Amino acid sequence: MLTSHTKALCCSGNFYKPDDVRKFSMSQVGYVLGENAMKMSYFVGYGSSYPQYVHHRGFSIPIDATTGCKDEFKWLYLDDPPKCSSGSTSWRSLSQ
Repeated sequence: MLTSHTKALCCSGNFYKPDDVRKFSMSQVGYVLGENAMKMSYFVGYGSSYPQYVHHRGFSIPIDATTGCKDEFKWLYLDDPPKCSSGSTSWRSLSQ
């Protein structure tokens, strides 16, 4: 907004200044990194509390496995997941 010299953004009849948009953006980054009710980072490997068991087909199934679509969940709750997804983001934790 500052680069384009836009003084305000109109959204649903409300006007927001560049500083308002920046503060909101930073609050969203903070939320993802752990400034939320669960005090948990949704960025795997960041902070002291983050998802330990992220289920993502690409990270949950071992590289050398021969499997079909119905088999993917057998690796979900292993104590030692086959791959580490450090650096990925998650919308929730599957850890119990």
